[in-house]
Amino acid sequence: MSTTYELLATSRSLLDMVETQGGVLTVEAETILQNFITKSEDKLHACLAVIRRCEAEAEMLRAEEKRMAERRKAFELTEERVRDLAAYLLEAREQLGEEPKVKTAHYTAWLAESESVVGPEDITDWPAEWVRTKVEPDKAAAKAALKAGAAAHGFAITKKRSVRFR
Repeated sequence: MSTTYELLATSRSLLDMVETQGGVLTVEAETILQNFITKSEDKLHACLAVIRRCEAEAEMLRAEEKRMAERRKAFELTEERVRDLAAYLLEAREQLGEEPKVKTAHYTAWLAESESVVGPEDITDWPAEWVRTKVEPDKAAAKAALKAGAAAHGFAITKKRSVRFR
């Protein structure tokens, strides 16, 4: 089977051959064209098989990523529960009059304080100076405006061709 690159080179040489003949398709060019069509159909079928395999692999990896994320979350929840239990043990030591700190040859554990802000769930209840706004382009709105005839310097709609299989 010819490689894809060989088929592309054949198509270019076939176009050159037809162009040098003034647009006339000679018997030799017609034979090359028929050969190219047959081989390109076979190559496209092979390409489709590779595409389908890649899609299946990607879907399998998406499922694996989801499974791994669920596992990670389970471990994170377990870690949080065990940290809470360790904190309860240190608090219990403190309530019994002991220092809320344990130091051994392997580790040191103590109760530390940290600060965080607690505020309303609804973002509109926050003062404007405490709210971050993410600015990003709205390509869908730009495309709709350009299609409607709006003109803006540096903007254009480009077209791209891609292969589709059914």
